[in-house]
Amino acid sequence: VVGVRPSADLLVSLMCRGIQANYTAAAEYWFDELFRNGIGFEADTLNVVISELAAREPAKVVGTWLRKAGAAGVEPDAATYIILVNAAADRGDMVAAEQWNETASAAGIGLTFDALVDA
Repeated sequence: VVGVRPSADLLVSLMCRGIQANYTAAAEYWFDELFRNGIGFEADTLNVVISELAAREPAKVVGTWLRKAGAAGVEPDAATYIILVNAAADRGDMVAAEQWNETASAAGIGLTFDALVDA
C-alpha cells in the first residue's frame, strides 16, 4: 500500500524468508529497504538476519551486509560475532571463524571461550 511504512519486523521476516529460499538478492533488497525507509533497528534485529545469512553464505557475503549495517549506524555486538564464529565453524571454515574472532577483537569485543561454547 502506497504511503504505508513497513515495520522492521516485516522486513526482517522477508529477509529471512529470502535467505532460507536461497534468494539472497531478494533478501538484500529488503535489507536495503530498512535503510531507504529510515527504519531504525538494533544489533538484536541484525543478529536474526546474520544468523540466517551466516548459515548459508560465505564470510565475504556476510561481511558486505555487516558493512552496510555499520554504515547505517547499526554496529554488530558480541552476539553477532559469536553467531559468525559458530556458523563458520559449523561449515568447517576455521579460517573464517578465526577472522571473525579477530574482527571482533579489533572492534573491542572480546569473545571468551565460554561465550563461544555456550552459543
